[in-house]
Amino acid sequence: MKAIAAFLFLTIVLFFVEANAQILPRLGENKVATTSGQFLKIGVGARAAALGESFVALADDPSTLYWNPSGIARLPSQSAYFSHTDWAVDFDYDFGGYIHKFERVGTFGISFGALHTDDMPVTDEYHPQGTGEYFNYLDYFVGLTYASTLTDRFSMGATIKYAREELDDLIMQSWLVDIGTHYHTGFRTIRFAVSIVNFGPNMQPDGKRSDGDSYEDFSPPTIFRFGVAMDPFDRGMHRITTSIQVNHPVDNAENINFGVEYWWREMFALRTGWRTGVDEGGLSAGMGFKLSLGMVSPLAFDYGYSDFDRLGAIHRFSLGLSL
Repeated sequence: MKAIAAFLFLTIVLFFVEANAQILPRLGENKVATTSGQFLKIGVGARAAALGESFVALADDPSTLYWNPSGIARLPSQSAYFSHTDWAVDFDYDFGGYIHKFERVGTFGISFGALHTDDMPVTDEYHPQGTGEYFNYLDYFVGLTYASTLTDRFSMGATIKYAREELDDLIMQSWLVDIGTHYHTGFRTIRFAVSIVNFGPNMQPDGKRSDGDSYEDFSPPTIFRFGVAMDPFDRGMHRITTSIQVNHPVDNAENINFGVEYWWREMFALRTGWRTGVDEGGLSAGMGFKLSLGMVSPLAFDYGYSDFDRLGAIHRFSLGLSL
């Protein structure tokens, strides 16, 4: 009962902060293109992407460092993880993380993510093919996570991360916080989870504009997520997991994600998902494998496909291992 009370209390507090502290809009309000740090909204992990990014309540592999920091407390051992995304228009997004459990202390994790591209030529009205100079674009974050199981069913976690955007000599940076909870009800396999991510002060480019004034500041892309997951079918060799997730972002209307995953012998998985309320990337699918290789057990490889319509297909590849 204490775990239920703690979960409900934190859910109410997070929702109150998210909805009323002038950080996020009212329900249903649309404020597209009003936040900075857009790369922080790119979903991490091939498995989560294949499930329509409905992952906050699953939170059972190392990519939970991104989705719900409380999830690392539920992982059984030390874990390492890497994910690569072939993003749109020749951008790449890489994510990596490591998780280490300390007895009677809790579980710690470190993570990084970077959106980057090759050097791009400088052009102007007189040199449309390039001036011979090049500039660089790089967005990245580095995070430190701590999580603990308060009971055998309830866990909490938090991440503090440094986020930075670089476009040539223009730099914008900030410290942000993620907070998450996860609760296994004990009724069948139903579990609930809540997270609020990218919460922090406004971000403002360094330096001055050409007219001498300071650049305008923008809020970070804070997102409140609430999810439910369960295994409606689990019969030895076969298991089906379903999940649903409600997202309330600062810069858009609310939307709902769905995901379905089928496992055969806990070795091979097929996945599909759907994101509602988005212009691109609604349908997704993918597969995964788990292999035991001596002291490294298990080794997991996942692939995720997302249909971004006019922007083309987005492919994600992930590799995870437990030590």
